[in-house]
Amino acid sequence: FPSHDKSIGSPTSYKEVFYGFIDTSTLDESARTFSCSLLQDIPNQTNLRTMGLSCQAWFGDNQECGAAFDKRNGTVNTSSTANTIVHANDSTGENYWLNGVITIGYESRQVKASTAFTITVDIPFFSIPAAGLAYSIQNGCDKSVQDCSRHHNNQNFGGFLAIPLTEYLATT
Repeated sequence: FPSHDKSIGSPTSYKEVFYGFIDTSTLDESARTFSCSLLQDIPNQTNLRTMGLSCQAWFGDNQECGAAFDKRNGTVNTSSTANTIVHANDSTGENYWLNGVITIGYESRQVKASTAFTITVDIPFFSIPAAGLAYSIQNGCDKSVQDCSRHHNNQNFGGFLAIPLTEYLATT
């Protein structure tokens, strides 16, 4: 399977390759089928990339990822809670900071939702952040093809759109 759009020029130009160990196999010449059972999970390829659905690039890395890394500082406004930080308008769109990290003092949390005025975190801060406290925030990615699309970065997605099951039937 092609790993991303620029890996192969045509979606029909690929070759199925087997790599691993076979436990049992059957060949039915009259039906022209060959089936086998694998002894192990999906192995690593020769380029040492794991065959998985998640992207393996570091978010914001210019050589592999290519998505725009953004880190900003701000201050907590009144009406904040332990789960939702209210801040001045930062002119970002809905969920711009999704899957990113916000740090207030010595506590960091993953961002689960955001608007131009609020940031909602996955786990509440130990105490409600006081108005005027400084914070830093950076955007992020959950390494899925959907999040790569959100960052307009599909051409650099480093995971696989599909992987074969540990047992499958191939007909030739």
